[in-house]
Amino acid sequence: MTKSSSSSDLGGSLPPLSIGNVVSTGFRLYKTHFKKHLKLSLVAHLWLLVPFFGWAKYAAAHGLLSRLVFAELIDRPETIGDARLKIDPRKWSFLW
Repeated sequence: MTKSSSSSDLGGSLPPLSIGNVVSTGFRLYKTHFKKHLKLSLVAHLWLLVPFFGWAKYAAAHGLLSRLVFAELIDRPETIGDARLKIDPRKWSFLW
């Protein structure tokens, strides 16, 4: 195998992002969805006060946030309700 690989060798993956691109993308996401993401994060942190079930809810809420951000990055945004339908049934797997 040669040291240089083309994008077809990598399965069409994106080139590595520069730190500037990551930071500017993060700021853009927070600017456009700040209230929605802040509310989800605050509710998630309140769940930490409840042992076990609350911890599972906390992990599921952060999984939900991750899913929403990833969907936004690949230009296929989801609503919170749609994403929650896919995340909530797997709540206990987040705790384990």
